[in-house]
Amino acid sequence: MMKAKWKKYPFVMITYRDHSGSASFVTIEKDMEEDSILLKTCGWLIKEDDKRVFLVDTQTSEGDFAGMSEIISSCIVERVTLRKKL
Repeated sequence: MMKAKWKKYPFVMITYRDHSGSASFVTIEKDMEEDSILLKTCGWLIKEDDKRVFLVDTQTSEGDFAGMSEIISSCIVERVTLRKKL
């Protein structure tokens, strides 16, 4: 039996502002004055740089990842480390 290659990364919860777009007609009063929607995403923090944070929600025993979220750093409102290494 092959030994599992689990990798330990910080497990975090990030709250961030969502992006949106519309191809329909818009008005300043109605469509552009509303605040952006906030999202919360949890996962393993596998990479980050000064512009982006990358989280995954799934790891395989072979060291691969799935369910990646790329979050733009300037949109982050709050970041909570749930576990330093998990």
